[in-house]
Amino acid sequence: MPARVSLINLGCPKNLVDAEVMLGQMHSRGFELTGDPTEADVVIVNTCGFLAASVRESLETLAAVSRLKATGRCRAVIAAGCMAQRYGDALAEALPEVDGIVGVGQALALPEVIERALAGDRPLHLPPPAAGFEAYDRRLPSTPRWTAYVKLSEGCDRHCSFCAIPAIRGPMVSRPAEAILREVEALVARGVREVILIGQDPNRYGVDRGEGHALPRLLEALAAIPDLRWIRLMYLFPDRHLVPILATAARLPRVCAYVDVPMQHASPAILRAMNRPGSGDEFLAMLAEYRSARPEAFVRSTFIVGFPGETEAHFRELLDFLAAAELDWVGAFEYSREEGTPAAARRPVARRVRRERYHRLMSLQREITARRLAWRVGSRAEAVIERIDPEGAVGRIYGQAPEIDGETWFEAPLPADVRPGDFVEVAITGAREYDLVARVERLLHRPPLPAPRELIELQV
Repeated sequence: MPARVSLINLGCPKNLVDAEVMLGQMHSRGFELTGDPTEADVVIVNTCGFLAASVRESLETLAAVSRLKATGRCRAVIAAGCMAQRYGDALAEALPEVDGIVGVGQALALPEVIERALAGDRPLHLPPPAAGFEAYDRRLPSTPRWTAYVKLSEGCDRHCSFCAIPAIRGPMVSRPAEAILREVEALVARGVREVILIGQDPNRYGVDRGEGHALPRLLEALAAIPDLRWIRLMYLFPDRHLVPILATAARLPRVCAYVDVPMQHASPAILRAMNRPGSGDEFLAMLAEYRSARPEAFVRSTFIVGFPGETEAHFRELLDFLAAAELDWVGAFEYSREEGTPAAARRPVARRVRRERYHRLMSLQREITARRLAWRVGSRAEAVIERIDPEGAVGRIYGQAPEIDGETWFEAPLPADVRPGDFVEVAITGAREYDLVARVERLLHRPPLPAPRELIELQV
């Protein structure tokens, strides 16, 4: 009887793609998969190691599932992913209850790691960081059937002074365009209608392959795939190469009028300390150009407050930028000191000050987001219906990415035949703090219903 395996995924959408590839490889090797860790022989935790808080969450999750060995059928716990790669041997020493450790990009090795752990060995499979694209011939999607994340590249060459990702994930490696196109075509054939393009640094897609900054060409090729409705861009870097990417996106109707550009700060002095380019004025100019081409666009960004050396004057520059930029969605983080990064050696801003600045920024942005949403009342948009339950129907318009942005609540009564996964035209009738309210006007597109948890198989 095959071993029953459960996988718990932590962290970002890039980690989610890794988890889906792991699931695909385990499925193809004959393991039985379950979503319930209490019913599993083996529990894999795909860890996150980006920030101190995510490391704590990963450690707590590993400790919790390890207790299942005393109370359930669990016989082995495997740590995989970013934290496993980052701390490896130290993690093995700190958590003796973990029965195996496997680093990033090692989905092909995972079945053997599981088998060795079940045999009583304690495998530590920790080669240098790898992209792992050779394992992408198998993928078991875990997202709703109409949406999927697609990884363009792995690793990063930027070396921002606060970021440990290059040490964890290694240098940037782009996937061949042909492989990405085949994967998206396979996903669309399964019923996916929204693909969300991700990577640590999509701007530089293709550079490592000698193809130049190839993302605009890739967008044009993806936009030609029949039945693909939404192409969403995430994690773009605010350098000069963003301009042609935004220009291409603005003229392709299938590329959502939505862009995610983590700017991290607006003060030139703090950006230089972060080893990042740009300034608030440069960012405003890029935004103005994009919005002039696509006035209906939503713009998302993230910012760090309390970076070492940030004064009140620097922080005021950031607040003034936010007031001028009128971004639709903003995420903010208090600076987290990450060992091994250049910023970790600098004198930190007091925790009390970091916390106070975080609340001031989010208070300002709450008002801006409310104003931006209210501005859209009375307009029409394309939306996808994601769930229908006794509390009502909820989904997203093109300007709302899954899980990180607000949602759209649909007014009752709905047309009688609509179902989750339908793409509809809506009239926006109201706005709440972070959500929209809309009335469904008509059905635009209905994807086919695939078999549940259908394995995506590709040639790589």
